Amino acid sequence: MNKKLKYRLKKIMKCSLIIFFLFIVLCFVFPYPFSKLNIHGESLHIYSDNNELLHIFTNEREDYVIELKYHEISPWLIKATIAAEDKRFYSHCGVDFIALLRACGQNIWNAKRISGASTLTMQLVRMSLGRKRTITSKIIESFYALQVDFQLDKAEILNHYLNYAPYGGNVYGVEMASLRYFNKSAINLTLSEASFIAGLPQSPSRFNPFLNSEKVYLRREFVLNKMFELDMITAHEMEEANKSKFNFIKSNFPFKTPHFVVNLKAKKLFGKVTSYIKDDLQFTVEKIIQSNMRKLKLNGIQNVSVVIYDLEEEGIVSWIGSNDYFDVKNNGNINGPHAKRSAGSVLKPFIYGMAFEAGFRIPGSMMHDKPLVVSSYVPKNYDLKYFGKLSAKKSLLLSRNIPAVMLLKEVGLDSFKNKLSSLGFKKFQSNYNNHGLSLALGSCDVSLMELINAYACIARKGIYRPCNYFRGETKDESVRCFSPEASYLVYDSLLNDSNKLIRPIALKTGTSWEYRDAWAIGFDARFIVGVWAGNFKGKGSSTLIASKTVVPAVERIFSVIENSYGLKKIVKPAMVSSIELCVNTGMRMMPSCRLSTRSLFIDGVSIVQFCSGCDAIQEIKKERLVILSPKNNESYIKLSNAQSQELKLVSSDSKKIGYWFVDGKYFNKNQKKDIYWKLKRGQHKITLCDNNMNLHSIRFTVK
Repeated sequence: MNKKLKYRLKKIMKCSLIIFFLFIVLCFVFPYPFSKLNIHGESLHIYSDNNELLHIFTNEREDYVIELKYHEISPWLIKATIAAEDKRFYSHCGVDFIALLRACGQNIWNAKRISGASTLTMQLVRMSLGRKRTITSKIIESFYALQVDFQLDKAEILNHYLNYAPYGGNVYGVEMASLRYFNKSAINLTLSEASFIAGLPQSPSRFNPFLNSEKVYLRREFVLNKMFELDMITAHEMEEANKSKFNFIKSNFPFKTPHFVVNLKAKKLFGKVTSYIKDDLQFTVEKIIQSNMRKLKLNGIQNVSVVIYDLEEEGIVSWIGSNDYFDVKNNGNINGPHAKRSAGSVLKPFIYGMAFEAGFRIPGSMMHDKPLVVSSYVPKNYDLKYFGKLSAKKSLLLSRNIPAVMLLKEVGLDSFKNKLSSLGFKKFQSNYNNHGLSLALGSCDVSLMELINAYACIARKGIYRPCNYFRGETKDESVRCFSPEASYLVYDSLLNDSNKLIRPIALKTGTSWEYRDAWAIGFDARFIVGVWAGNFKGKGSSTLIASKTVVPAVERIFSVIENSYGLKKIVKPAMVSSIELCVNTGMRMMPSCRLSTRSLFIDGVSIVQFCSGCDAIQEIKKERLVILSPKNNESYIKLSNAQSQELKLVSSDSKKIGYWFVDGKYFNKNQKKDIYWKLKRGQHKITLCDNNMNLHSIRFTVK
C-alpha cells in the first residue's frame, strides 16, 4: 500500500478516534435528558369492563395524548411514517448526513431554506426539548439525536415519536389521531388511512381534513408514492389506497357514564384506566331509570342515583349519578352517589345486627310497637299506628320506628355510633354528639356509596372492605364488623317472602323526613343494588315514598341481573340453627304453649329463655347454677413479668351443664373439667347460663 495512503488513513483514524472520544466526553458533560421523552404526559382515558372507551380527558397541558406500545400500532402506519419523514431511518445513527449535505446544498444554491434534513430522532429531540427551528437548535438536536440513537433501539425511537408527534390542534400521538379522524384504534388503520395520518406531522394545520380536503388527498398520494419507491407497498396496493375516499369523523370523544368518569378524574389518575362498568348492564339500567323518571317528574321528583356493586369482582359495575348530567336547571351534574342525604330507615339493619351479635335478640324475639317516651324524645311510626307485639324480623321488615328506637337504647348509642364509623360512615363523626336515639330513624346524613359499602359488609358475612372503582386499584384492608352469623340473621330478616320477583333478594327501604329522600338497597350473595330518588335542591314531595318510587327500579334491575347472571343465596353459617318459639311471647316453646313458630338463632351466643307467660311449668326455675369464682366486684392484678396468668371459673355444680360468656361473647362450656380464662386488664362481665336459661352474672376488674 502507498505510504502516503497509509499515512492519510492513520490520520483519518486518529481524527475519528479523537472525535469519538470528544463525543463521549460531551455526552457525559451534556447528557440528553431522557426523562423528557415523556413529552406531554398521558391523558386519562377510561374504559369499561369489556374495553369500550367511556371517556378521554385532556392532560395538564390541555392536550389529548394516549400512549401505545410498538406492537399496538398498525404496521402500515409505521412504514408510512418512515417513508414520509425519514427513509434512511434504519441505516443512519440518528443524523442523516447524506440528507444533511443535500439540504445544505439546496439551501445555499437557492439562497433560502428549501428543504430540511431532520430525522425522526432529531424531530423527537426537538419535540421533547420544545426548541424553535434555528441553526443552533439543529446542531443541538443532532448532538442529542446521536445520543438517543446510541442508547435506544429503532423501535423505541419510533414508538416515542408516534406517541407524541402533533396531528392537529391539541391532538398528539397516532392513537388520538386515529380516534379523532376515523373513530378507531391505530392498530386497525388501513393503508389509505395510515398514509394520511403519517403525512400530518409536517404541517397539521395545512393538511387539516376539515378545512383542506383537496390537500389531504395530495398529501396521501405523496406518502403512498414514497412507500412505493421504497418497496414498502405494491403498485396495486398504492392504486387501491389512492382510490378510497375518506369519511372523516370529527369525533367528539364518548362521554359515557359521565358522573362515574368525572369521579375517577377527581382521583388524579392518568393513562389507561379499566373500570368494572359492564356496558350492557349500564345501558339497561339507564333505560330503566329513564322509564321511571317520566312518572317521577310528574310528581316533582327530578333526580335519581343508582350504584351496582359486584362482590365477586369487588368493583362498581353500574353508576348513575343523576338521570341527566347536562340538566343544569335541576343540578344534574351533581354526583348523586356521593351526595349526603338524610338516611331515613336504612340504618336500622345495623342496630338489629348488633343485637343479634350480642345474643340478647334473635329474629323471633318479641318486640313492642307501642307509644314510647324517652326523656323529651317521643318517636312515632311513619303511619302513626302501633302494631303491639311483633317479632324482631317483622319489625325490621316493616321498618317500624318504635322497636328500632327501643333496640338502639338496648345496644347503646355510643356503641352504635362506633359501629357506623367502622362501617365507613365517617363524615358525620364531626357532629358525633349531636345524634341521639333519633339516629335509629336516620337523623344523620349518609351517601349512597356509604350505604353500598355498609350493606356489602352484611352480604360479605360481616367483612367491611370499600369497593373498587377500577382494576388495579389499591385495596383497603378488610375489617370485621359483624360475625358471619349475625350478618346472616340480618340478611334473612330482610328477605320478603311475599315478593317472589326479588327472592332471594334482601331489601331495605327508607324515606326521610318531609319526603325529601327515598332509598332502596337490595342485595344477594353477589350484587348490591342501591337506588336513591329525590331533589338535589332538597325540595320534598308527598309522593316520594320508597316502596312506590325506588323499589320498582330495584326489582326491575334485579330481574335483569337474574336473567344475565342468576341470583345467589347467602349460605347459612354452620352456627346458625332453628329453634321453636312460643308465638305469644317469642320465648322458647314449652308444652303449655298453644301456638309455636320457628326462628333462627346463633348457637352458643343467642340467649333464649323458656316461656313463662303461658302457664309454663315453673319447675324450670328450680335450683340454678351460680358463679362461685371469680367473686362479684373483686379486683385482680396482672403481673407485668408474668407470661400468662389465668383465672379459674368455678360454678356451684360442675356436674351440671352450663355455658360461660365473657364480656357478652360465648367462652366455654361446663363439661366436668376445670375452665380457665387468661387475665386481660380492664373491667369484665362473666355470665353463666344453665340449660333452663337461668342466668347469673358477676363483674370484676383486672389491674
